[in-house]
Amino acid sequence: MNLAPHFYVIKDEKTSFNAASCVKPKNDIDLYKLCEALNSNLMEEYISSVSKSYRGGYKSYVKSFLKDFAYSQFYKTQPITY
Repeated sequence: MNLAPHFYVIKDEKTSFNAASCVKPKNDIDLYKLCEALNSNLMEEYISSVSKSYRGGYKSYVKSFLKDFAYSQFYKTQPITY
């Protein structure tokens, strides 16, 4: 729950999470670029459209919403076919 996206890159493997989500990319994606995408205005708009509103304007950033977020930077360019 948050008012806006606040994702961080934490490379310390000894870090534990308490009541937080951990995003681990499947592919060889630059973690800092992924973090930038997750903190983008596009993510905030996406969450505003799919998440329920909670008291105080908070939104939920749960896995069920994050898994469907599409950010064009992480897709290969498709050739134009005629």
